[in-house]
Amino acid sequence: MQKHPRESDSAEINQQPATASAFQQEMAFVSNPEQAKRYAGQWVALDGDQVVAAGPRPKEVLAEAETRGHNDPVLHYFPLRDPDTMFWGGW
Repeated sequence: MQKHPRESDSAEINQQPATASAFQQEMAFVSNPEQAKRYAGQWVALDGDQVVAAGPRPKEVLAEAETRGHNDPVLHYFPLRDPDTMFWGGW
């Protein structure tokens, strides 16, 4: 009976942990009440903690980010509401 590749003694997997710094920067940015006030009612394209485009329409914001060389930005919408009020979604 053959061994499954995971069971093989000679199989070696070389995995590197993914860096989370860009994700952490983006989450810190979208969690910041000052940024929520500044960009209220707008879509923001982020690359780390850098705003690469912002505006009221997501397709236009994404297109602008791509023309600036950012092909995979994080797109986030800051709603028009008090950023100090916690919002809970659900049904």
